[in-house]
Amino acid sequence: MPAKKILMLVGDFVEDYEANLPMVACIPSMLEQVFLNIINNAIYALQSLQQPGRLSIKSRNDGAHIQVIIVDSGPGIPEEHLAHIFEPFFTTKEVGKGT
Repeated sequence: MPAKKILMLVGDFVEDYEANLPMVACIPSMLEQVFLNIINNAIYALQSLQQPGRLSIKSRNDGAHIQVIIVDSGPGIPEEHLAHIFEPFFTTKEVGKGT
């Protein structure tokens, strides 16, 4: 999706990153892919709105864990899909639209 269209969909973009977060043991490219997938899903959800939506990305250190919180103002996940969202390859998108 072109950046210009994304900017039209996300009328309110909030970034709130806690300073001085500790290093996290991970494979950076895999974590980046997870974040990109979640953000792409959020942007996809905003497409169904009649007006620009909100996308918020925050990071926090609760002392035991680093939290990354990604929230959008899309319509949410229908109840009948909630039980399936962590199943590998589960999607409600059309072929070629993120499947």
